[in-house]
Order: sequence, then C-alpha cells, then structure tokens
Amino acid sequence: MQRPALYTLILILALAWALGCTVGDYGGKETDVADDAEDDAPDRNIDDDDTADDDDDDQLDCQPDGYEVNDGFPGMFLGQLGSEPVQLSPTLHTAVDHDFFSFYVVDLWNETFSLYIELWQVPAYANYELELYRCDDEQCASTELAATSYNAAGQSESIVIHDTPAYEDGGYYCVRVFSADDYSCDPYVLYLQGPGDK
Repeated sequence: MQRPALYTLILILALAWALGCTVGDYGGKETDVADDAEDDAPDRNIDDDDTADDDDDDQLDCQPDGYEVNDGFPGMFLGQLGSEPVQLSPTLHTAVDHDFFSFYVVDLWNETFSLYIELWQVPAYANYELELYRCDDEQCASTELAATSYNAAGQSESIVIHDTPAYEDGGYYCVRVFSADDYSCDPYVLYLQGPGDK
C-alpha cells in the first residue's frame, strides 16, 4: 500500500471514530443509530403494547363539548324553536358519542309549517348522520322517527319538513347526530329553524 493511501485510510477512520459512526471490523467507536433515532423521535402517545400499525393509534384525545351530557333522549333542551335560527357547534368527541337536542315548535295554523335542520362542517373522513324524532313530551319518553338524512362521508346533512296548515305539526321534537364512521375533535355546525320564512 502506498503511503498517501495509508494516510487517507487513517484519516477516514479517525474522522469516522470522532463522528461516532460504526466502523465495523476496522475498530473505532460503534454506535447504535436506531437507538439514537428512537431517543430523538417525538412522543406519539402510543402505549408500550401498541405498534405503529394498530388501529388504536388513530384514537383522538378529544374533550367533551359544553353541550354534554346529551347522549340520549331528550338530550339538551333548546326551548321553543321559531323563525329565528339557532346555530350550535358541538363535537362528536368519541366513536360512540351521540348528540341529542330537543325543542318545541308551535304550528302556525295560518301558514305552511316549515322546519329546517342542517348539519355542516362534517370532516371529510367522517360520516355523520342526522335523525329527527317526534316526541310525546319534553322528556321524549315515547318517540317516533320522523325524518332522516344519511349522506356519504364528508357531506352535509339536511332535513326539511313542509306541511300544509291543515295538519297539526307543533309539539316536541328531538334531533340525533351520530357518526357511522369516525369522529373529530373539531366541531360540526348544527343549524335549526322553526316555522316561518327561511
């Protein structure tokens, strides 16, 4: 081996040792690069028993919204719903969270009865659903499914009821919002408007 090549090899080995690289059979300081990378990795809040491929890794740590507890009938009572719109911003903060909101409407006999219930800002990956129930009283002790809106994931939902003045549509109602697939810490918008012009 020529001397310039020998000096070059010694220089490379010295630099590798000084930088902490693994140099294998040539001697020098060995470092477990995988351990160093693991020490520097951000904490992903995965339990020791979990692996990166588990479905549980996708669990969000969402806090309940200010409307809880409203996971069953009659849910949160909103009072009398009229032509002045009500807009709420709740969340479905777990996979099993259901949001119930009940209200009372008066049927104005001299006008067409109109009831608008809309669900906006559904996350693109989630499939939120909307149901409307007719209740026999404020406690919704007995209910009847009046209307549904089951659109695809990421789409808004809408229930619109128009009826002629000849029928009595006033009384207690309850809205149920739930997810058929996935949930989010971000709020959705629930828009409600009772009899009157929209």
